[in-house]
Amino acid sequence: MVRPLPERRVRSSRAAALAAFLPGALAAIGVAYAATVIFPNDAGQAGVVAGLFVVGAAAAALSRKLAARQVVEVVREDLVDADSGLGNDRHLAEVLGREIARSLRHGGCAALAVFAIHPAGFRPLEPGERPPPFGRHLAKTLLKVARRSDAIARIDEHHFAVVLTECDEEGADALLGRVRTALTTGPYARNHDGSGIYARSWGAAVAWEPKFTTPEPYLHAALAQLAAARMEASAQQQWSGAGASGTPREKPIHGPAA
Repeated sequence: MVRPLPERRVRSSRAAALAAFLPGALAAIGVAYAATVIFPNDAGQAGVVAGLFVVGAAAAALSRKLAARQVVEVVREDLVDADSGLGNDRHLAEVLGREIARSLRHGGCAALAVFAIHPAGFRPLEPGERPPPFGRHLAKTLLKVARRSDAIARIDEHHFAVVLTECDEEGADALLGRVRTALTTGPYARNHDGSGIYARSWGAAVAWEPKFTTPEPYLHAALAQLAAARMEASAQQQWSGAGASGTPREKPIHGPAA
């Protein structure tokens, strides 16, 4: 489910190559000018001018290197889910790895919330017709209710995750409740007859424990909690005949049923 993050280099464009070449070329020209024109008349001034050109070239190279590191962190198409615009499972592995390392080193609390999403109320006109994608809708919902410090990712077509930093179990339950409320506000798309198509979801959360030293077991534990919560909710729904009950960690999170 979670794959290790591969090394990836950003290709240099012609503009980047030119930017890498110019500082050195200008420094060479400046040193040559100082040696041939200024030095015969004033050796001290020639040394100052040549030094300024060299220092300027070195500063430009350092600035370019730091900017390149920022580009590598930002331009990571292989870490983005095309449908939702969120990070994908590789992004989740990277974020979880960093958060686990931080927690092991400094302590503190964290939680991982996972959601299973399925469309409800879809009425196809033809056999095999697929419901409209819900990725953007879920991304907008999760970004609205999550904290700015939380990291959101899409694990696969039907599963999403939120990494909650400095958050305990109670805070994770609060997020599940906010997602449930947000998804009941309306449909994410409509059928040909105008009826609504809703994003139906189950959510669960697991607080980080020191035994989770890598992303894989942590994510597996959260998905197991999600499966258990969904089975419990289904059993309660069959028993009551009037919808599932329980805490936010056990409730299905969805819009109105079709």
